[in-house]
Amino acid sequence: MNRIFTVVAFLMLSLAFPALMSASGLIPSRCSLIDGQPVVNFDYSKISFKFDCKVKMTQPTETAIYSGDEKMAQASITVVVYQDEEDDLADAVSYVYISLNEPMLLPKGKDYWSVIPDDLLCDENNPELTNDELRIHFYIPRTVTIHENAFYELPDGRDYLYSSVGIGFYEEILNVEGTYFIFMREGKVLRTYPSDASYDWGM
Repeated sequence: MNRIFTVVAFLMLSLAFPALMSASGLIPSRCSLIDGQPVVNFDYSKISFKFDCKVKMTQPTETAIYSGDEKMAQASITVVVYQDEEDDLADAVSYVYISLNEPMLLPKGKDYWSVIPDDLLCDENNPELTNDELRIHFYIPRTVTIHENAFYELPDGRDYLYSSVGIGFYEEILNVEGTYFIFMREGKVLRTYPSDASYDWGM
């Protein structure tokens, strides 16, 4: 059973971090972004990697957000360690952040990437244990994509009572102020209703 769990955990980590499949050193347990994820409603100004140990930087280093070979924004790398000071046996958890030095909106419709160089991080209790290169990719779409089964259809010729009508999207969304539905019949506007957007990270 333990072997099965180990294999499943490794496969999940490989999907999140394809570049780490050959890693043999210090490996993050999760990242705030899934590699290659479309980013719509996510604060890409701070991307985090979680490590289940006490991590420190071997030297001060900065990185950047790139699109192709073009540097789009300078970013800093910082480490924050959480540990119960009153419990010496408690496991430490570390977060390594890639943070934009200045807030900015990246152009839509482009692929982006950032990197934490290899051997920049080490386990404080085992300094020989260092990281391989951590490279994360994300994409900012130009528009959100409507799900192919997005509309709740209202068949013609029948009377239906609906408390709500929904449209689904592949990306997480938020309302733009003043967004509303327009109900029409034979080309004429019958009524407008305010819309309410929500998203589910677990979908």
